[in-house]
Amino acid sequence: MLEITIAAVTSSCGSITSDNATLTVDKITPVISFTSTRTTGDIGEELVISATSTSPAAITFSITGGTGQGNLTSGQLLLMKPGTIEVTATQVASTDYNATTAKQSITVSNIITGFEDPQTTLTIYPNPTTGTLILENSDVERISLIDMRGVICSRVER
Repeated sequence: MLEITIAAVTSSCGSITSDNATLTVDKITPVISFTSTRTTGDIGEELVISATSTSPAAITFSITGGTGQGNLTSGQLLLMKPGTIEVTATQVASTDYNATTAKQSITVSNIITGFEDPQTTLTIYPNPTTGTLILENSDVERISLIDMRGVICSRVER
């Protein structure tokens, strides 16, 4: 809040007198807008979390709720468990601006481990292997190989 006090003024032409007056200017409450292009994803995917604000202060992000699970580091959200993840963007107060927050909900989907069409087949060989794994199917559009932590090790898309 900025306060300006106006008092009596005297000049070579004379003087003007009045009661003292105070003008109060309140801080601005900024508006944060998420600019992330995606709000859904599968386990193992990383989404970029970003936002803009009407305040020049830095924006920080944190996971503040939801039924899903993720890991948020440097604006990258790793989706780890199905459900929803609530991400909160925060700005601290400054001389001219109030503190503010904004929330965005991210939906994490389970990975499909089978096929909706029972006629679809997928051939995987050799099993076991310590090297190359061959996947054969003409109908699959995307295949992701995900480790036990939920991290995508490899992805192939048509």
